[in-house]
Amino acid sequence: MPEMRGVELVRQTEKVRPDLPVLMMSGYTTPMFEEERRAIASVPLVEKPFSGAALLDEVRALIDGRREG
Repeated sequence: MPEMRGVELVRQTEKVRPDLPVLMMSGYTTPMFEEERRAIASVPLVEKPFSGAALLDEVRALIDGRREG
């Protein structure tokens, strides 16, 4: 995203809609991302590459309340 990092988007979303389940997705990790990620460790993360079934499982878990977010 050109305007902000995903971690910042999560933080802003939590301010406006703290009840909204959030699932992060990442295709890479860097030391900076890992540091930011620890700050929002309660948000589930799916790492690329992932299968459609794995993504659906994570979304279903969020909807069912089996994951934090």
